[in-house]
Amino acid sequence: MQNSTAPSFAKRSPWFYVPSLYFQQGLPVIIVQQASVVFYKNMGVSNDQIGLLTSLIAWPWILKMLWAPAVEFYRTRRFWVLLTQAIVTLSLAAAAFMTDSPHFLITTLAVFTLTAFASATHDTALDGYYMLALAPARQAFFVGIRSSAFRLAMLFANGVLVMLAGYWAVTGGSVTRGWRMSLLVGAGLYGILFLYAFFSMPSVATDRPVPVAREVKTRRSKEFVEALASFFRQKHAW
Repeated sequence: MQNSTAPSFAKRSPWFYVPSLYFQQGLPVIIVQQASVVFYKNMGVSNDQIGLLTSLIAWPWILKMLWAPAVEFYRTRRFWVLLTQAIVTLSLAAAAFMTDSPHFLITTLAVFTLTAFASATHDTALDGYYMLALAPARQAFFVGIRSSAFRLAMLFANGVLVMLAGYWAVTGGSVTRGWRMSLLVGAGLYGILFLYAFFSMPSVATDRPVPVAREVKTRRSKEFVEALASFFRQKHAW
């Protein structure tokens, strides 16, 4: 007799959704942390400003542990993956249309920061979904596939998008136009993959919010805050 408490993994082959999802995981990371450096340099921003500002907008990926519990307590991992993908799509498109703004530095930084928060949350939700959707043997096998998909996103952002920005800047006579078109290509591709994920990601029976009472959530939140505070109270932590 089958154990009713046994994990229920997705029946659809991971080849249908794992490579594309992890390409999507990598794309906003590389655009915000690396391709943006070339973008701001082309737009005439000083090296000092670029170094400071691009390092600041990378912090959401470092601090994502602070809001990671929300992914477990509210809605499904699949919901969070799709929600954050929609936000990344819209924010990349918004950044494209802000390149010709007189205040492009502030506006694009704000949008890239939103992209970073959405992407960091996407990382947490996707990794949780991956663990629930795939049996342990398949998880081990697809580790290399995940890494390869992420690397392809790096090549696409740092290679294809930067090359297209340069090409359209030369042919169109404007660096602003070049980057606007390039970011729109990135947003368009990400949007297509978002729609693909919506239909390709299988629902998993075990992908559901952690059933925890409100008082337990409150206690766990306090414990988490105290654990984090204790780390920063250590000598030289800051």
